[in-house]
Amino acid sequence: MLEATVLLRNMIQKDPGKIVGPISEFIGFFLNHIYNIVVSLMGSDTYALGISIIVLTIFVRFLMLPLAVKSQKSMMAMQKLQPEMEKIKAKYGDSKDPETQQKMSAEIQQLYAKNKANPLSGCLPLFIQFPIFMAMYYIMNQPYKFIPALKNIYLNLADKVLAIPGYAENYVGLIYDITLPKIPKGMPDLSLLEREDLVRIFNKFVESDWNSFLSGIPGEFVGGVQSILDHKLMVEQLFSIRLTENTGLYWPAIIIPAVSVLTTFLSSYLSNKQSKSTDPNMVMQQRMMMIVMPIMMGVITIGIPGGVGLYWITSNIFQVIQQLILQGITKDKLNSEDPEKQPVKAVNQKKSKG
Repeated sequence: MLEATVLLRNMIQKDPGKIVGPISEFIGFFLNHIYNIVVSLMGSDTYALGISIIVLTIFVRFLMLPLAVKSQKSMMAMQKLQPEMEKIKAKYGDSKDPETQQKMSAEIQQLYAKNKANPLSGCLPLFIQFPIFMAMYYIMNQPYKFIPALKNIYLNLADKVLAIPGYAENYVGLIYDITLPKIPKGMPDLSLLEREDLVRIFNKFVESDWNSFLSGIPGEFVGGVQSILDHKLMVEQLFSIRLTENTGLYWPAIIIPAVSVLTTFLSSYLSNKQSKSTDPNMVMQQRMMMIVMPIMMGVITIGIPGGVGLYWITSNIFQVIQQLILQGITKDKLNSEDPEKQPVKAVNQKKSKG
């Protein structure tokens, strides 16, 4: 039997840092409010976490719309500049002379400045998405820290376990044995007798861990713990996919990586189609990214909580719809501003008046 003062190192991941940490707090604040609104409107907390993530993602993407519009315009402008850029490259040839290369770069930069185009603008939304993605990873790993309603469920679970007669003498060791293989190195200690610490420990328990614990306690106490676990599961899952646990390669959670691959590919395909290049090297790079990026996101979403994958999928779907709409709007606007097309338009107007 282990002593009641047995301590465990903290099972939560290390501090997210000075950049991701504040972003996590900021996004978690909004996620909590969205969660409360969702529960209020639904009259139930079933699937509330998943629905809240979807709503949060759409809200974030709407906030990024002005940047997306600016990026879209710049990418369309870059596409229009392709013939001029090819002329500049042809002018300087294949010379590797540093001075020649510098002159060519300067002339291309002047072309960008004159036409208000920025080759990096298309990457800016992705750069902004990255810290949000990391923040969602941190939030989904510790949802109880950001959503008080979820923390109450975890606290009820801890209270129920602590109330089991003889817990300190007979069952602390059971939790210790289950927890020990999960403990990261270099983490501070947690007490198995403190409810706040048990919350952190139970946050990392998966189904097999709970099955091991429930099989080791008296049968008359299993039902009480199981009822709280069932409630927790209904809140934290979406269509049987557990959003606070790593996805893995199990059905139906495998849907998350699969759809991540599909939506990432579709978004990359539309982006590459929009920013066509006549440069063979650039075309090759775009094709490689169109293949590598979806595969990479598929692999990443296998090893992270399902809620983060849900965020990524929802963001991709929004991105695809956004690309299709903005592409049509900005294309029409750029065409209307094209001086070469103005005379044709004027002639057509005169014909219609005649």
